[in-house]
Amino acid sequence: MNNNMNEYGYIIDHALICQIRPNNHVKESMNEMQASKRMKEAMPHKAEAVRIEIVKAAEARAERVLFEWSRRLKGEGGNITWDEASCG
Repeated sequence: MNNNMNEYGYIIDHALICQIRPNNHVKESMNEMQASKRMKEAMPHKAEAVRIEIVKAAEARAERVLFEWSRRLKGEGGNITWDEASCG
């Protein structure tokens, strides 16, 4: 643009660009990059949520086994096998 205007004696130092309109291919690429960045940022949070679910399930299972075995030791549980107490 500056070269074209130099022919007429004008020098363009700065130009204000108000709106950029890239073609659709560029827009799609930019959107994919942003989505990929957001997914990458979300992965640690998702992994932490999965870890918490696993830990809570293991804690509940351990508590259930402990409860069943305490009932058995008191003579209230009947014939409870290890498989029934742990998987039950």
